[in-house]
Amino acid sequence: MQTSQSPLPAAFSALQAGRHSDAALLFKQAQPYEPANITLYIGLAYACAGMGDMAQAEHAIDQALRLDPRNIRSLIFKGDRRHADGEPRKAATYYDAALRSASTVPQIPQELSADLARIQSQTQQIMRTYEAEILERLKNQGFTRPERSARFQRSLDILVGKSSIYVQEPTAYYYPELPQIEFYDRRQFDWAEAVEAHTQAIRESLLQELSQSDGSFDAYVQGDDRPHADPHNMVGNTDWSARFLWKDGHRQEEALSKHPAVEHALSHAPLCDILGATPSVLFSRLKPHAAIPPHNGLLNVRLICHLPLVIPGQGFLRVGSQTRSWTEGELLIFDDSIEHEAANQAAAQRVILLFDIWRPELSKEEQDLVRALLSGFDSLKETS
Repeated sequence: MQTSQSPLPAAFSALQAGRHSDAALLFKQAQPYEPANITLYIGLAYACAGMGDMAQAEHAIDQALRLDPRNIRSLIFKGDRRHADGEPRKAATYYDAALRSASTVPQIPQELSADLARIQSQTQQIMRTYEAEILERLKNQGFTRPERSARFQRSLDILVGKSSIYVQEPTAYYYPELPQIEFYDRRQFDWAEAVEAHTQAIRESLLQELSQSDGSFDAYVQGDDRPHADPHNMVGNTDWSARFLWKDGHRQEEALSKHPAVEHALSHAPLCDILGATPSVLFSRLKPHAAIPPHNGLLNVRLICHLPLVIPGQGFLRVGSQTRSWTEGELLIFDDSIEHEAANQAAAQRVILLFDIWRPELSKEEQDLVRALLSGFDSLKETS
């Protein structure tokens, strides 16, 4: 605790006046009064650096980091020292830690904001240089870009900070030891072409219904009497709406009667059937310039399939680190337990047929066990 005897105020005054030797002496004299004051050690570090005594500066900033390993100013100082010493990648680790720490602070002081912008730019440059070195090393060993697998390329993107690591985080039920795959190659599913062959017939019945009335579409996210967050104001928002053909594992007979081609198409697909939860089969509509915010699905025992029907222009579906666009009649199959989002960037509505299937990695016995465990669980209904 600061007392009237502490020379700390005088130390900061000397530092601000550029009298680094005086400041360093006063900071050291203040230590017995305030041995746990982190600003003392940061001030001492800057004073020592101003004197050119980098060993003492590092010693002081290390003391500050022992008191608070997440202190933004200390991390920036440490990163600057590593950068000055010709160790850019070590510097980037401190800069990254400072940026992550800053992301949790509600309000950053203006002078610190400028430093954060600087180190963010420096980090990006460091990682671009690092990536160039890696690519040159690969090239020298005979590995040109076309010869690298997409999976290896994603690992490289993560290594150089161009992409983050995304994993399955279902909101209701997690099945362990399943592969972390964002988008699946539709060619590995022998039923996919048979489903895609019905695209035109499904699209025609959809357009016919829409020409008569679109009142059968309801907001996809519905409120109920359970607590749930709605930070993006999606509850009851018809920017993202749905026409259910199966809902929570129950057939919607009236809707299905208008779209027989859907039943024909999905007779080929291994629908995930958990009573009270799945399958969900629906026309999912996004209004012009509407977006679905990042979120995670309920279960990782299923995959979500999109059969694009009305694609008016630009749009995207991001799952984890990968982003795809929709092509009419071409299935996208992905793991919705990984964070995902979507947007329709066109001036007209986008509509897809959405349905869920069992993950191919689950055995028949595992499917039966999961079905027996989860059937009838009210908490598994889609709410967000």
